[in-house]
Amino acid sequence: MFDDVHFSIMIATGVIFLLMIAILNSILYKPLIAFMDSRDLAIKNNEEKMKKNSDDVSNVELELEKIHIQTRDEINQIKQKATEEAKLKQEKEIANKKKELEEQMSVFLKSLKEKEKELKEEMYLKIPEFKQSFQNSLSKI
Repeated sequence: MFDDVHFSIMIATGVIFLLMIAILNSILYKPLIAFMDSRDLAIKNNEEKMKKNSDDVSNVELELEKIHIQTRDEINQIKQKATEEAKLKQEKEIANKKKELEEQMSVFLKSLKEKEKELKEEMYLKIPEFKQSFQNSLSKI
């Protein structure tokens, strides 16, 4: 059954097979494995960079939200301060106007009293004329 098999050919085939495996390993498999390893490393680095960028974006979004909230608070404070200042200014203007109107009213009342005095004096001076005129009217009746 194994009469036609030559051990030298089998050994030569085994040696050639091992030699081919060694040659293919050095020429094909090692560079292919090195390429695959470098590609895996590049993918891993890119994933880490992506995670870092994602974290950075999240941090930036949080900072932007904080800045937005702070800005809104500052705007509300500025509005409130401006409103209070406007109210104070308006109250001062109202008080000044009220004081001015009271002074004008006081001057007007003084002038009325003076005119009243003048009219009374004038009427006292004309009482004799009124009496005379009244008596003349009575005597005609």
